[in-house]
Amino acid sequence: MLGRDIVDQVDEVLKKLFTEGKAWLKGFEAGDPRKSQYSSNRPNRDSKAPDVKDIVTEIQCVTNYIKNRASSSTEAKHMYVIVKPDAPCHDDNVVTLIRPVLKINKNHEPCLNFHVWFHHLATNGSEHYMAGWRLEGPEGDETSHDYYHAQPLKKFGEAASTHGAPGRQSERFPTIPLQANNIVELCLTTVLMVGGKEALRRLICTSTNKALRNSAREYWKRVFSGPFPNLTEEK
Repeated sequence: MLGRDIVDQVDEVLKKLFTEGKAWLKGFEAGDPRKSQYSSNRPNRDSKAPDVKDIVTEIQCVTNYIKNRASSSTEAKHMYVIVKPDAPCHDDNVVTLIRPVLKINKNHEPCLNFHVWFHHLATNGSEHYMAGWRLEGPEGDETSHDYYHAQPLKKFGEAASTHGAPGRQSERFPTIPLQANNIVELCLTTVLMVGGKEALRRLICTSTNKALRNSAREYWKRVFSGPFPNLTEEK
């Protein structure tokens, strides 16, 4: 089982992402394809688009999930949180999704990994396209991937559909090393990946969790080799 301290820190991050993402989506005009695809009222959803039934509308189910004991069967659960794309590189028709995944590694240790999807919605006759990455902890037992790393994703949701991902894309390579030393830092890496440096800075500055601030301080210094953001800058 994941430690209470770890769960509390990750829980705060996911709750912040969920709250911001929900407000971001709610602010779209009625005709925006992102709102029609991901809102709860989507009777005319494009059948060729990814099945988004596993997008959470309340964060509590995710919180309950990461508090449970990790096992080999938990990966069957698909719960995605919509994230507000703060990074300037995002296009206007992109929706970013994060899914926490509980697993047991080969050393019988509980791990919390994160799956990230960038969904480019169809516009002006184009096709839906999804690009995914899984950010994972050490696999244990001195395997070739016994370190914090990121690898490509191909399967989205229970339907295990690619929705635009290249059919011959490997899910094992490239394997990219990550500057994370624990589950909380892997979670912070996910925030940095989907939102950029400013999103991570804002999350840290507004956090009320002392342990999370301490974790983020060490992570920030190591990744950016610079001063930690002023915690009193924002409230």
